[in-house]
Amino acid sequence: MVLEHAGASQQQHPRLLRHSMCRNTTTMARFRLLVSLLFILSSITASTVQQAVHRFIVEEGSDVTLLCSLGNDDSIEKMVFDWKKTDQEVFLYARGVHYNKGITGQDEQFRGRVSHFPEELKNGNASIVIRNTVLADSGNYTCIFPDFEPHRRFDVELVVRPIHKDRSAENIPGATPKPHIVILNATEDGVPLLCEVGGAAPKPTLQWQDSDGNVCPAEEPQVSERGGRYFVSLLATVTRTTTNRFRCVASQEDVHHRTHTDIDVPGKMFEECKPTDQVFSPDSMLGLGVLIGIILTVVVVFIVRFFIRRRRQGTFKEHTAVSLIQDTQQHAWC
Repeated sequence: MVLEHAGASQQQHPRLLRHSMCRNTTTMARFRLLVSLLFILSSITASTVQQAVHRFIVEEGSDVTLLCSLGNDDSIEKMVFDWKKTDQEVFLYARGVHYNKGITGQDEQFRGRVSHFPEELKNGNASIVIRNTVLADSGNYTCIFPDFEPHRRFDVELVVRPIHKDRSAENIPGATPKPHIVILNATEDGVPLLCEVGGAAPKPTLQWQDSDGNVCPAEEPQVSERGGRYFVSLLATVTRTTTNRFRCVASQEDVHHRTHTDIDVPGKMFEECKPTDQVFSPDSMLGLGVLIGIILTVVVVFIVRFFIRRRRQGTFKEHTAVSLIQDTQQHAWC
């Protein structure tokens, strides 16, 4: 029986094998269906957890508020929320303590510039403020609530637009130094001012301005290049203004760098100028008028005294002639 059983078992083995294969196929189909359902559910769940990306554009140096809120007015005072910029720690709040109060680990770039809204925590508001934004602040930020399962996440993009300013303290390679100014000898057209910068890259542009910010006419800039660095000079001839203060501005558009140097031109230098349409300055004209007045006064006094003297001399001669006639007549009668 055993053999028969064994034989019978051997004869029945193909049917058992086919039945097992069918059952395995059904199991695999069910597993694949379950995976598909889980994928769909995870996609739906992810879309509800990860909110739409908010984009903020600000100018460099301004303040910006990055929004993050659960939107249900539930208090988050006893919760945790964490702001990150890629791998940088921006701001962490954990049930009453945060980077500005008892927690360490904040990235140096954001230290002292980021704060939250304590009075808004009871309304579910986890927004933060970044003050005095810099170009390096541009990028993608995430606000995460790890207390939820799955985590609640908000994505924010920040774009900081550069402005032209003096970036000497930022140690930018090739940033132009402050311009050097030389006052040349005065001419009949005005006082020539020479502005020079050297060792800059990319090539800087120079501009002369008066104290009101108006552009002063200038000659064509002189540019030379040595070893990839530029040396630029600009000559402008200026005339007298209310302040006699002028400014040379050096700019590098590519790195958003701008610096300047001011100079006060002594007023006496403009007195040395002799424009073709004005031989004398107003001050010299006044002095000349006073001198002419003095000369005319002296001449008039001299003329008056001269005529008085002549008149006196004429009266004396007339008196002498009359006396001689009378004496002659007296001698004749005798």
